[in-house]
Amino acid sequence: MKQKYPTLSYSYLCGLFGKTRQAYYKAQKRIRELEREKLKIISLVKEIRKERPKVGGRKLYIELSDKFKELNIKIGRDRFFDILREHNLLIKKKSSSHKGKYSHGQYVYPNKISGRTFTEANRLWVSDITYISLIKGQAYLFLITDGYSRKILGWYLSDNLRSEGALKALNMAVLNNEIKPGLIHHSDRGSQYSSIAYTNALKNLGIEISMSCPGSPQENAIAERVNGILKQEWLSEVELTDIEQAREYLTKIIKLYNTKRLHSSLNYLTPEKAHKQQGEIPRCWKNYNKQSDRRLECK
Repeated sequence: MKQKYPTLSYSYLCGLFGKTRQAYYKAQKRIRELEREKLKIISLVKEIRKERPKVGGRKLYIELSDKFKELNIKIGRDRFFDILREHNLLIKKKSSSHKGKYSHGQYVYPNKISGRTFTEANRLWVSDITYISLIKGQAYLFLITDGYSRKILGWYLSDNLRSEGALKALNMAVLNNEIKPGLIHHSDRGSQYSSIAYTNALKNLGIEISMSCPGSPQENAIAERVNGILKQEWLSEVELTDIEQAREYLTKIIKLYNTKRLHSSLNYLTPEKAHKQQGEIPRCWKNYNKQSDRRLECK
């Protein structure tokens, strides 16, 4: 004869775990409710992602908070992220094979000139932008300067900060100067210089790209210095009405800067004369921050 086993009722099983039958059914009902909530949440997330595929979890949680209240869904941020993770709905950050980083959503490049010395012109070009106050508004001066001779090679005065101004300054520099193999273009990480149009123009010309670190103006000191000279010695002395008058005046003073202004950092040569030199040019000023630097006592 087959041995008969007692029928195990839900009440009996619940009693083994110290629970009532009503508690068991209540727990099962809650599980089903949570599953329905989960399906609603996933549906809401996917609906938003149809229009904005890359919206992140935190923004989704904030955006859907009112909808959750409307649907009487009580959910914390951690559980919300658990649901996204469970259904592969978290936004994954793409890793880059490049060594550089991104700025303004664009690729930026490492500093290639740190610690280097250049001994002839057209080996290093430095770029920067400075603003010019006008009676009728404000303008932006894009400059390209030779790092060896301090000669201004290209410039453009624009009424905006778009990259077209940087490209026009670059075009002027290219038209009037030799592009030597290994020429480096150095700038800050502004969107004008990290834009696809500008970096592609440099690459097409065979010019290497170098950029300073954020918040480190000393890494682009030559360009900053040239900006300061133009402002302190000329632009601060005049009131310019509009951009056309400013362009006319800049044409005059940049020529004076290149051909007439003596630089103590160039052994009192003008940028134009220094541009024709080769070899290290002695500096006629003392750098008290670097005791190892060579100093020249000028008479």
